[in-house]
Amino acid sequence: VGLGAFGAVAALSNGEPPPKLTSDAASAQSRRIDVTLADVQRTWGRLFSDAGRVYRPAQSRYFVGATPAPCLGAGDATGPFYCADNRTLYFDLMLFAALPAQLREIEDQATKLIIASVAAAPALDQLGATSDPANVDCLAGVWARDAAERIGPVPTDRYGLAIQGTRRIAEAR
Repeated sequence: VGLGAFGAVAALSNGEPPPKLTSDAASAQSRRIDVTLADVQRTWGRLFSDAGRVYRPAQSRYFVGATPAPCLGAGDATGPFYCADNRTLYFDLMLFAALPAQLREIEDQATKLIIASVAAAPALDQLGATSDPANVDCLAGVWARDAAERIGPVPTDRYGLAIQGTRRIAEAR
């Protein structure tokens, strides 16, 4: 579950070849994801605690292209996505490297919104709610509002632009 289980980036929606991802770039991207993910999970922990519940943070894994997914049996998956079977969030580092040109000017905030969307799935799982797009978007928006002082206020159209841009990457595959 996560942003429609995005496909690995094989080509950008504008026809450009996929970017190369060096090990230094992959390491830097995974650190950026870690920072945002920690912030999102701290928010869930605080909000769960305020409601008298305990939030159990999910683990995270990084990959490029495709990775075996326990939630798919023997199949490989591309991402980002969440597997409830092992409570793990999977992030395809190439996805973030390939954000379309129209997202590059808002790349940092768009990346954070995408991470928050994927990280909504384990919170919804713990609440017993479905990870349908409306619930995922709602929780990502809750985090964005909570994080507004840390990431800047998210303009009304920004979240939709981030999600649409990443969906176009997956569809271009």
